[in-house]
Amino acid sequence: MADFSGLARENRAALAELVLTEAGAATPVVVLTPRSSSARAWRSELLRRAPHLGGFVRVLTPLGFALAVLRDERQDLTLLSDARRRSLVTELLRSESDAAHVSSLWPTQRPFLLGPAFVDEVLRELSLRVHTSTARPESLPASLGRGGELDAFIRRYEAELAERSLIDRPRALRSALDRLVRTDAARESFDPSGHLIIEQANVYSAGSATLIAELVERARRLGAHVTISTDTPPPAHGVIDDHRCSMLRVHHPAVEADAAVSVIRSWLDAGRDPTRLAVVLPQPDPVLLAELAGASARSNVPLVAPGTRIGDHQIVDDCVRALSSTRETVAHAELVRRAYSWWETNAAGLIGDNDAVAVISALLRALVDGEPIEAALNRPAPPRVASGVIVASLDDAIARPSDQPWQGVVIVGCLDGRLPRRRVRRPWFRNDSPPPSNSPVEDPLIEDELVEHDRLRFAELLAAVAADGSAVAIAAPVGGVLPSPFIDGWRREELSLLRVATPPPPRPLSETESDVALFPSGSLRLSATQLTTFEDCSWRYGFEYGLGLRGAGGAPATAGSLVHEVLEHFLAPGAVDRSRERLLALIDQLWKGNEFPYAAQALDYRRRAEQWLGNWWDFFRETSPDVRLTEHRFDVPFPASADSASGIDTPAHTLVGSIDRIDVVAPRGHHIARLRIVDYKTGSPKSQAEVDDDLQLAIYHYAAVHDPDVRQLGEPERLELHYLQDDASKERVKVLSRFVSPDLEAVTVARVSRLAASILSEHYEPNPDANCDYCAFHTLCPTKLPGRQVR
Repeated sequence: MADFSGLARENRAALAELVLTEAGAATPVVVLTPRSSSARAWRSELLRRAPHLGGFVRVLTPLGFALAVLRDERQDLTLLSDARRRSLVTELLRSESDAAHVSSLWPTQRPFLLGPAFVDEVLRELSLRVHTSTARPESLPASLGRGGELDAFIRRYEAELAERSLIDRPRALRSALDRLVRTDAARESFDPSGHLIIEQANVYSAGSATLIAELVERARRLGAHVTISTDTPPPAHGVIDDHRCSMLRVHHPAVEADAAVSVIRSWLDAGRDPTRLAVVLPQPDPVLLAELAGASARSNVPLVAPGTRIGDHQIVDDCVRALSSTRETVAHAELVRRAYSWWETNAAGLIGDNDAVAVISALLRALVDGEPIEAALNRPAPPRVASGVIVASLDDAIARPSDQPWQGVVIVGCLDGRLPRRRVRRPWFRNDSPPPSNSPVEDPLIEDELVEHDRLRFAELLAAVAADGSAVAIAAPVGGVLPSPFIDGWRREELSLLRVATPPPPRPLSETESDVALFPSGSLRLSATQLTTFEDCSWRYGFEYGLGLRGAGGAPATAGSLVHEVLEHFLAPGAVDRSRERLLALIDQLWKGNEFPYAAQALDYRRRAEQWLGNWWDFFRETSPDVRLTEHRFDVPFPASADSASGIDTPAHTLVGSIDRIDVVAPRGHHIARLRIVDYKTGSPKSQAEVDDDLQLAIYHYAAVHDPDVRQLGEPERLELHYLQDDASKERVKVLSRFVSPDLEAVTVARVSRLAASILSEHYEPNPDANCDYCAFHTLCPTKLPGRQVR
C-alpha cells in the first residue's frame, strides 16, 4: 500500500496519470475524495491530462460510492439533501404540534417543537443514532424522558423516508457499510479490482471514514493496489507570514459587500483577468449574496453568481406558497392561470428588480411549457452575466484547476463562528450517561474537529492562489463577535470604498414645501421614547416618526426586551414561586437566541442576561416588593393645550406606553395606598440630576394618575429606575429614584404640550449636542461629514 503523506493538491492529476500508466489502460480505478468540488477537479484534470484513460476511472465521494452500492438493489432510491432533510423534519414536527395527541408524542418537549435550536438538535440526533446504539428498546414507552420521545420520532421519520423512497446522508453511508459487510469477497461491479486512490484520508467524517476503512480492507483482500494521501495540517493560526495575504476590517456588515467589490475593482483596474478572480463565501449567505449583486451593479463589476435553481429565489417561493395555500388539487391549466394572476397582482413590487423579474418569468415559461411545478422549481435560474468575477463557495474555490490558479480571492464573512464553525448546542436529549467516546458519529460533536476541518480547507484555498496572486480576508465584526482566528497576524490593509462614478444628484432645497402635513389630524399618539427622541434631536425624530424610517433594533435592545419579559412573568401578580430556580427556568423558557444575528452574540448576551437577573434576584430577595402590575399598557388622553405664540388650540393627544412594574409601598388603611413605579434598565446608570429631570418617569407618573386601573390601586409616591448592573461594582442592582412633587403633573403637562406643539410645527433641526451613537441618519445630517463614523 502506497502512502503519499502531504500530497500537494496540484499533484493529484500527476499521481492519477502515473497510477493509470502503471496499471494499464484496461484496469479500472476508483478515486475517493472528500468533497464533490474536489471530485470535479479530479475529473477536469484527468480529462485534460489523460483523456484516453478517463473511461476506466470512477471519481466518487464516499456518499456517491454509498449511493452506487445501494442503487444496485434499489433503483428508485433518492438522496435527501440537507435542506430537504431539514424541511422534512420541520414538516413532521409541525404536523405533530398540530395533532390532538401531541402531549403523548412529546410530553416533555412540546413547548420547543418548532424552535430552530430544537430542530437543529433533532437533526444532529438523527445522525448520531445511526452510528450509536443509544436508542431505547421499542418495548419501552416514549414517556420515559426525552430520549424516549426522540426514539419514537426517529421511527416516524424513518417510516416517512421508506414511504417516499428517500435516504439521507448518514443512513446512506451506514446502509452501504452494512451491505459491504454482508456480501462475500467475490468481485462485484463496485469493487476496485485494479487501483484504489483515497485522497486526504485525514479529513473524512467518522461515518465516511468507517465506510472507507471497510472498502480498503475489501480492496486488499481482492489484491487491488491502494494509494492513500494525507494533508499536512497547516500552522495553528493559518498562513501569517505569506506576503499574499492581507486582512481588511470594515466597521459594519452593511458595507462588507461594497468593500469586497472595491477590492475586486482595484484588481481589475490593475489589469487582472476577471475570470481568475473570485469572491469566496465560507458559508451560504443569501443576504450577503444579494448585497454583492447590488454593489457589483453600482461599481460596474461583472459578477457571476453561483448557479441556483428557480426555486431557490424568495420571489418564487412566495408565489408557490400562494398557489399551494388552498391545499386543493387543480388542473395544470388552472395552476398556470393562478400563477399568472399572482404575477399580475405582485408585479408592481418588482419594478427595478431585474433578477426577480427574470426568475419569476422563467417559472411562468416552465409552467406554460407543461412542466410540473416540482420540475419547474429545479430549472436553473437565469444568470446575471455570462462571464466575469466568480462568486464561489469555499469548496468550489478550492477546486480551481492547478494550471489556472486564482490571481486574487476576496474571502468575505471571516468571523469566528463562521470560519471556523462553532457549535453552540443545548443538549435537549442527552442522558446522564453520555454515549461511548469511541462511537463513530457522522456529524462531528467535538468543536476541535470542526475547527481542524475548516483549517485544512482554508489552507487548501490559499494553495489555489497563484504565487503572485492576492488573498484578502474581510471581517465585519459586531458586538460579541470576533474576526476569524485563521486571519490573525495577516497584514492589515486600508481601503477607501468606491464611490459610484456618476454625477451626484442635485442637492435638495433648504426647505421642501408641501401642502400635506405629517400629522394631518393634528392629534398625536405619543410615547416616552418618541418625546425623548424629539427632545434629543428633532431632525432624527422627523426621519424615524415623521417619515417612518425605523430601523431594526440592535442586540442590546433585543437582550433588554427578553430580560423584561422574564421579569414580567417572574413577578406577575399571583405567582407564588419566586425562587432563583424558577427565575433560571424562565430564562431557559423565554430566551430566544435566534433573534440575534450571530450565535456567539446570542451566547454573549445570554451570559450577560443571567448575570443581570442574578444580580437583580439578590437585590429583590432583600426587598420583597408588593407587586400589583407588570408590563402594564396604558393609553390615556392628554388635555388640549394652547400655543402661546399663535393662540391656536390643538386637539387632544394620547400618551401610550408600558410601565414595567407598579408596587404598593404602603398598605391601604385609613389613607390612600402609595405606589412605586419601577422601570428596568440594562444600560449604564444616569446621574441623579438626570433622573430628577427624566421625561419617561414623568410620563409614567402622568399615566398612573389618569389610568383607571392604576388609579384604583392608589397614588404614585416614588419613581424608580432599576439598573440591573451597576457599572461601578459590576455586582448589584443600582436604584435611582425621585419622590413625586406636588407640581410634577403640571410641569409634565407643560413640557409635553410644548413638545407636541413643536412636533406639529414640523420645524425639525439637527442638534449638534445630541446622542448620535444610535442614529441611522449620519450621512443625511448637515452636522456630520458624509460617511463619518460616530465613536
